[in-house]
Amino acid sequence: MSVTNFFMQIVKDVYSLGISLNSRILVCMPHPDDEAVFIGGTLYKLFLGKIPTRVLTFSRGERSSLRYRLDKSADLGKVRSIELKNALKILGIKDLKIFDFGDGNLKNRGEEILSCLRKEISLYRPSHIITLEPNGIYGHPDHISLSKFVSEVSDPPVKTLYATVSINYILPRQAIKLAEKVVKPSKPQFIMKLGLAASIKKLLALKSHQSQFRFDMLHWQSFLFFLKNKMLSREYFL
Repeated sequence: MSVTNFFMQIVKDVYSLGISLNSRILVCMPHPDDEAVFIGGTLYKLFLGKIPTRVLTFSRGERSSLRYRLDKSADLGKVRSIELKNALKILGIKDLKIFDFGDGNLKNRGEEILSCLRKEISLYRPSHIITLEPNGIYGHPDHISLSKFVSEVSDPPVKTLYATVSINYILPRQAIKLAEKVVKPSKPQFIMKLGLAASIKKLLALKSHQSQFRFDMLHWQSFLFFLKNKMLSREYFL
């Protein structure tokens, strides 16, 4: 495949989401690593297509029970913020804002988050907003709350795209503990095939979140999870 055809295919992929070269994308995610897990390959395609993209993350993820490679004294929120910046650097995204509304507490900060979203939309003037689907993938309260807040402020002509997962998604055990009530994710209406380059970049971005995932020769659980759920080669939207 020629270089021209390669880039044409990238543009074709994002066009399928209703995105064009004139679009401006605002990504709203609850925690560091959500961007890599659910739309890492898409972010890389947006970068290659030179489509302006800003990522907003609404907590620092400081309450996660996972602390791989960290000692007890490490500030998890600070570590995860650095991991997020490193992951986005790999994906080519430089425009990032990290807010500290409290991991696990987004539903209690609704008015502040709504005000923040309105301000960001007014300043950035996006054509599209990407966030997680309304069921929060598996019922995570932060995922559900942020999706709801985005839906409240995202009015036409701004189009909201919801990231989801495969209909055969296998829920990780850790996620069950975080959900107030386990629910099934919304069924995808569009499946984007990432291709080799975007898949590799997504994997490298996931590896940047070292405190949350283990991708090494002795620990294959994280890799197998993404492989089984077909999340390294595809991303899902409605």
